[in-house]
Amino acid sequence: MNRSWNLGRLFGIRIAVHATFVLILAFAALEGALVGGPIGAAVQLLLVPVLFSFVVAHELGHVFMARRFGVETDEILILPVGGVARLHRELDRPGDEILVALAGPAVNMALATLLVPLWIAAGAGPGLLAHLLAINVSLALFNLLPAFPMDGGRVLRAWLTGVVGALEATRISATCGQATAVALGLVGIIFSPWLIVIAVFLWSVAAQEKELAQLRYGGPERFEGQLLGAPEIVEIHEPWFGSHPPADRPWGARTWRSVGIWSPGRGWRIEHWMDR
Repeated sequence: MNRSWNLGRLFGIRIAVHATFVLILAFAALEGALVGGPIGAAVQLLLVPVLFSFVVAHELGHVFMARRFGVETDEILILPVGGVARLHRELDRPGDEILVALAGPAVNMALATLLVPLWIAAGAGPGLLAHLLAINVSLALFNLLPAFPMDGGRVLRAWLTGVVGALEATRISATCGQATAVALGLVGIIFSPWLIVIAVFLWSVAAQEKELAQLRYGGPERFEGQLLGAPEIVEIHEPWFGSHPPADRPWGARTWRSVGIWSPGRGWRIEHWMDR
């Protein structure tokens, strides 16, 4: 089951919020209440839709750049830790992936640039405009960290692909992502539990990407004790569970292929084998 709420369509793309997004509402209300009581909680809750809109704008940057290379998008899914634009397929060239990855942070920097004159005109002091400016700059800079699955990590992987190959490039960028997750988790212990949540998500996605890279680029490989042929990764937008092969169709038969499944909260994983 796809636990998300459909908010409508924008530029032909379904915009949805995952059910776990309520966590960010609860966290925002708690953080605001601790600082400013009920009024602080209300202010923080009002800022959540604004943050949501900036994340959607960021993902639309990826979407529009991907369209330039002939890759369409089904949906933008908003999670508590950010957004995911579901592309129909992978990009053909590393250079294309770099441009698509950079398009998201570029949108946030463009929005920040537009906000600067307004902030200066308002006195360049603390307040709503300063907060909105900080949100966009933070979104851009955080996503540019060279650590998968952030945009900077995708840039790093695309660049390394031409140097060490796709498999090793993915391993390196995903390892950087896991190192970033550890650092973020340690900082979160001191400053904010929400950073720990983000750290767990980053670690999980990076680990799953390593596993998928082995199946995509590693050639024949044993997985859970069963010999596979050259794998073909298929994106399925909801968790899907199938039956095991029948007795007369042994594991490893070339009529079976590995299936990659993307699901909210779990990301990519390998679930079972599917008949061609």
